[in-house]
Amino acid sequence: MLTPCISRVLVPTDGSETARRAVDFAAGVADRRGKAEVFVLYVAYLPRPLPRMASTPYRQTIEHLLPEEREEAQTIVDLAAARIKALSTKKPDITVTPVIAVHESPAKAILEFAEQNEIDIIVMGSRGLGEIAGIFLGSVSHKIIQGARCPVLIVK
Repeated sequence: MLTPCISRVLVPTDGSETARRAVDFAAGVADRRGKAEVFVLYVAYLPRPLPRMASTPYRQTIEHLLPEEREEAQTIVDLAAARIKALSTKKPDITVTPVIAVHESPAKAILEFAEQNEIDIIVMGSRGLGEIAGIFLGSVSHKIIQGARCPVLIVK
């Protein structure tokens, strides 16, 4: 039986409890692998303006977030990255990169990041901090399961 090589791990996080558990699990995955890259991704939701309201082309960048939104996003990814490093027993061989993305669809942002960065596995929580938290499997995690080209591990 062929064992898959997992060296690039993506952990989307929103700071929720299930996301924290996913961060812990991803740290274990990376630690067991030995030499691994872990990307901690926070996606700030920035809805597309209505066409009649947009006076300039639509661009989604971190600069479009309010300062407090940027600060919150940075805190979330920094705490998750620090936790992965703290849980790792093979610290020199594991790199952790915090990333903040701005997108109108968190699921699309996660899938695009995974594709562009040749991610081997996505480890994420089953539900996040969405407004209707707790309805079945979270809508973002469901979309990731359906659309990802790599394995997805959902942590409860």
